Amino acid sequence: MIGFLKKKNTYSVIPVSWLINSKEECLNCSGPNARRVTRMLIMKDDNPSSKWTTHPVKLIEVFSKL
Repeated sequence: MIGFLKKKNTYSVIPVSWLINSKEECLNCSGPNARRVTRMLIMKDDNPSSKWTTHPVKLIEVFSKL
């Protein structure tokens, strides 16, 4: 999916496994505490760690795997 990370004011590819259900209206995603999330981290699509931080995200587009 493509999401807009509000706090960072940037767009990013976000693995669906990184999405977090929220009781609020906004959608959240979990992300590694890396200074910069690399293409390899996104492609690995690892399950979120409890050490990752949560970021509000606005859903822009969803794509499915072929």
